[in-house]
Amino acid sequence: MVEKNGIRASIMAVLSNRRFWNSALLGLIGAAGGVIAKGTWDRCCTEKPIFIPVAVVPIKGGGGDVVAGADVYLGIPEIASKQTDPFGIAHFENLPSAFRGRIGHVSVRKDGYVPSNPNNYPITIQARNWKEPFVVSIAKVSPASPLRPPLPTLVKETITEVYRSGPQPSGPGKAFSQWYTLCSSNPPPDRLVQTDSFRLVGDRSCGSWANCEKVSSSPTQVCWRFQMQGHDEWERPFYLGAGGGSGVASSEGILTVVWAPR
Repeated sequence: MVEKNGIRASIMAVLSNRRFWNSALLGLIGAAGGVIAKGTWDRCCTEKPIFIPVAVVPIKGGGGDVVAGADVYLGIPEIASKQTDPFGIAHFENLPSAFRGRIGHVSVRKDGYVPSNPNNYPITIQARNWKEPFVVSIAKVSPASPLRPPLPTLVKETITEVYRSGPQPSGPGKAFSQWYTLCSSNPPPDRLVQTDSFRLVGDRSCGSWANCEKVSSSPTQVCWRFQMQGHDEWERPFYLGAGGGSGVASSEGILTVVWAPR
């Protein structure tokens, strides 16, 4: 009985010790604060891996709604190709943040299909909330009607050539970049410029925080120039988008020239 009374007295002494309860409460508050701070840091200040879904569909009348088992390539050598699942979607998951801002061109390969619009699927690697996947269409080749080369003709056809500037940086923040100039090269033999068109792909497009204008035009050469404004909204604290706090992003100029016979 004396031993039980001693144990009970010791327990009561600990429970009635205010310093003990203060230390315990401070420990709990500190642990909870550490958990909350880590969660806030993970949500706000840690760059998340990038996820891009690409859907492959046949062109209208090509049979079916999706194309499964197709090899999809983003056009960036460091990123391996992916194959579409039974729902026709290739999942590019956990792409490192180092690829943020890179510009590629999506291409698709599958036996029995040909690209419906080659070199016209530019994509910027960046984090976004994908409500719908990036869609690429391909055309199915009918076994009964194999593609045949065109018959020889003496009529000179027009020649279309595409000139690219490569990715160019915008200005920082609200500033515009310098002017970048893109010109056609020497004309094909016995050809003159018939038509030309220019566009920006990537972060900016002509007329949307970017200026594009033709600077010279002759029967044998066309030149355009362009400049892009940066992103001042990216300089806000804790912003996690492409370009970081500099507000600089890349766009590419594409000049298309149709050469006609003299």
